[in-house]
Amino acid sequence: MTARLLDRFEILPPSEEVDRGLGLLSDRERQVLVRTARGRSNEEIARELYLT
Repeated sequence: MTARLLDRFEILPPSEEVDRGLGLLSDRERQVLVRTARGRSNEEIARELYLT
């Protein structure tokens, strides 16, 4: 999931495009994105969001 989020946003410059793109994410994807931005590892994200 993390790779999918990063692939979607790493090529976009800060702009209205990014704002619109963020609106396309599900609540869960936004939760993962926020944790990724805070430097959490995949394992930490999974534990925090109760993923297996």
